[in-house]
Amino acid sequence: MTALFADIKGSMDLMEDLDPEEARAIVDPALRLMMDAVHRYGGYIVQSTGDGIFALFGAPIAHEDHPQRALCTALRMQEDLKRYADKLRERGQPPLSVRVGVNTGEVVVRSIKTGETHTEYTPIGHSISLASRLQTLAAPGSVVIGESVRKFVEGYFILKPLGATKVKGVSEPVNVYEIVGLGLLRARLQRSVGRGLSKFVGRNGKVLTLDRSLEPTLPYLFTLLSLVEGDDPLAELDSQLRKRRTLEALKRLLLRESLNQPLIVIFEDLHWIDGETQALLDLLADSIATAKILLLVNYRPEYSHQWGSNIYYTQLHLDPLGVESADEMLNTLVGDSVEVAPLKRLIIEKTDGNPFFMEEMVQASA
Repeated sequence: MTALFADIKGSMDLMEDLDPEEARAIVDPALRLMMDAVHRYGGYIVQSTGDGIFALFGAPIAHEDHPQRALCTALRMQEDLKRYADKLRERGQPPLSVRVGVNTGEVVVRSIKTGETHTEYTPIGHSISLASRLQTLAAPGSVVIGESVRKFVEGYFILKPLGATKVKGVSEPVNVYEIVGLGLLRARLQRSVGRGLSKFVGRNGKVLTLDRSLEPTLPYLFTLLSLVEGDDPLAELDSQLRKRRTLEALKRLLLRESLNQPLIVIFEDLHWIDGETQALLDLLADSIATAKILLLVNYRPEYSHQWGSNIYYTQLHLDPLGVESADEMLNTLVGDSVEVAPLKRLIIEKTDGNPFFMEEMVQASA
């Protein structure tokens, strides 16, 4: 998971020079902005001190993209705190700045039930301590990460190398980077482009072979797939109209193909879905009642939709694996020898039979 530490630089000096209530009136709104940024990107606030916060991403709510979420949170904090500082200056009050340290790594999380319906989570591990140390290295108004985060976020964010730095509690110098801003990448496919893609071959003249009446959809499909050479023919088009016509082009293509052969269309992990993909999914869900299309989607319980009333919609609830099935799955991952039996029991216990978490835990311990 990813840990984020953020504190308000110079808050102690501020509280020393002002009346305590006046100081709190300045610091508290800043803390609220910091916590709002964490909640916006699905983080969990472990602790809120008088002048800072400690937050987790990836637990207790699992997020595959937790390093990116943490850094989006950090940048959001800096933007919001900068605007807040400008307002303080206008009022003749001392401005504030925040410094942020972020680190990713393996963590043991202890859950403590503090009430009938409330559980607190306390993370323990070297990566947590390193995140706290990185925060102290950050200049006011900056975000600092270590090498473990860089591996996950390079390309998604602009990184400024700060060199190898000696960190208390770490035997070897740590490569430290400052997050300067958002990078050009927004998806894994774009990250692959940075490494270099193979030539796009064997996919020419298909849409027109399917139906000549689909020719008006080609500019939208080419732009969507980044196959446009030279100036974008849709550049002057209103953005909303462009999006709507692109979605319509995709719908027409799938419906026309389904006249030739049955189709299976799969959307995975809808709990991470973006607005444009959601719009396409809604359009398809409303258009396939009589088409030969099987639309398969999967999502976690927190995701909601409006298709439940459709008579052609069926929901299947996937329960965690039972002990026997989980053990059978682990036999293929770690073997069935007597020596690994305690490990298998531990994995089943810690993951509650969730096959995705079982695979992740096996890979982490490999």
